[in-house]
Amino acid sequence: MQEKPTRNPELNQVLDELVRGVRTVLGDNLVGLYLQGSFAAGDWDAYSDVDWIVAIRSELSAHEIAALQRLHRHLYALESPWAQHLEGSYLPIALLRREDPAHTPLWYLDNGAREMILSDHCNTLVVRWQVREQGVALAGPPPAELIDPVPPDALAREIRATMRDWAATFLDTPEEIANRWYQPFVVLSYCRMLHTLATGRIESKRAGAQWASSTLDPRWNGLIRRAWAERPDAWAKVHQPADPDDLQTTLAFVRHAIRRAEQDDLAAGQPRVTLVQRYNPAWPQWADAIRSYLNKGLGELALAIEHTGSTAIPGMTAKPIIDLVIVIEPGTFEATRERLEGLGYRHRGDLGIAGREAFELLDTVALLALPAHHLYVCEQGAYELRKQVAFRDFLCREPAWRQRLSQCKWELCLRYNNHRQAYIDGKDAMVHEITALAMADTSRGAG
Repeated sequence: MQEKPTRNPELNQVLDELVRGVRTVLGDNLVGLYLQGSFAAGDWDAYSDVDWIVAIRSELSAHEIAALQRLHRHLYALESPWAQHLEGSYLPIALLRREDPAHTPLWYLDNGAREMILSDHCNTLVVRWQVREQGVALAGPPPAELIDPVPPDALAREIRATMRDWAATFLDTPEEIANRWYQPFVVLSYCRMLHTLATGRIESKRAGAQWASSTLDPRWNGLIRRAWAERPDAWAKVHQPADPDDLQTTLAFVRHAIRRAEQDDLAAGQPRVTLVQRYNPAWPQWADAIRSYLNKGLGELALAIEHTGSTAIPGMTAKPIIDLVIVIEPGTFEATRERLEGLGYRHRGDLGIAGREAFELLDTVALLALPAHHLYVCEQGAYELRKQVAFRDFLCREPAWRQRLSQCKWELCLRYNNHRQAYIDGKDAMVHEITALAMADTSRGAG
């Protein structure tokens, strides 16, 4: 049975209609149809656009254009709200393969539109990177077969140009963005672009906002949090004026973002570590803030909430994401799951690790009010819980091993240019060695 492209059945039906319609119109001219954006990154929510591209063998004919216009009018009229948020372009494969310096206009369906227009909106390296690296094939071959790897320096160059060129359209005439949809959109977009410049990856607006809240000067946190809170009912806010103070702060934030991007550009020749950070003494306070939020909803169900992972180890280099494990009595998982859903979390299963249930925070307000974190639930005495606590406690009392692992992480980021999977694979052997030592220590202590 073929895996569905998203976990939303209603959206999957709309996508099925899109694929069937495009196949009918294009026939042999269709090469592939790919989801991209937040759906491809796996970080979408109810307010996300449904971004896609269609790879075609040759330019659309007049007959194909007319038929596609009819198709998109039909799709827009479907009862599902997802049908009104389809957004994408039709790209000939010769053009899709690599950067197009001419920025050739393509037939493009905007979010909320019934008909296509000519636009270069999707003719970018950002879109090519997303489709190649994250794209979900609804039809056709794997996207990496159609698109060459995007050079990191070219991607960064395009993003810096976008930051400057877009800002030039509103910094001197801020009324252009002075509504409750556009002003927050600008804030979240600049967070996302800075995030990409720092990591070399294109993630969702949520990931960008969380990164910015934990990395940039805290004076911007309130602005970012309010921008994220404006995401619901975006279309109703287009004609509502933006908060005047937030508008002015947004202009200052954009100028700050451009300066930061230019400073990074000057240092681009220097190897930089962006995937991990040196130990931040604020990490335990971040864990306490999340604990406080969880305890209000969980009450007596949580026997303890353990701060685990590298951010729980003083002096340890780590990704700035807090790992927390809720410890529960055996037999109370379903009640715990219901309470966590009430707090805005979604159960994701054990993700392949028996005895440890993972949860993802989806609540739009809590997402930016709380630090970025991974949340798990383990029964008291579970092996996975004992292993994580032993690992943490061992490194807290063994400075030599702590220093070795910190240095290993830093060097892996430099060696592999912050490539996430290479970093994970590279530290795996040392992590297993430390875990074995930690569990042996625990066994001796218990004896």
